[in-house]
Amino acid sequence: MTQGRGSLLVALLAICAEVGLYVTYQAHEARYHWFTHFFIGASVGLIAMSVWIAEEKRRVPYPAIWIFAGHAVAMAPDFLFAFGIPHQRWMDVFLGHLSALSVPGHNLTWYAVFLVTLAGYLTADARLRAQRDAGRSTGGRRRRRR
Repeated sequence: MTQGRGSLLVALLAICAEVGLYVTYQAHEARYHWFTHFFIGASVGLIAMSVWIAEEKRRVPYPAIWIFAGHAVAMAPDFLFAFGIPHQRWMDVFLGHLSALSVPGHNLTWYAVFLVTLAGYLTADARLRAQRDAGRSTGGRRRRRR
């Protein structure tokens, strides 16, 4: 399987998993709670991917997994709740699971944070591509700055 096909398959699996999580939230105000934890987890995933690009100087393998993993961490206490463990303050270690619900602006705030982190990731990815394209056009040598 090629990298492109593998990435597409992983993205489709992550989307199916997200849809599954959303459906399980239907009894728990899904549009509010699922989105809260998605925006926070995805933002953490996007920040991690931006750091990866900056440090490794290469693209992130399977970015959909990073987003899904961030979301899964953010909603981990809800998995525990499904097994009968009530929400407690210590669960805020999971990306502020409880405190996140009382942020001013609620999901609008988290959506704004998500958009900023998405822009940061896309900028880092675009810079990496530009650097690689510049390297190819100069035969792999760096251009001199004047």
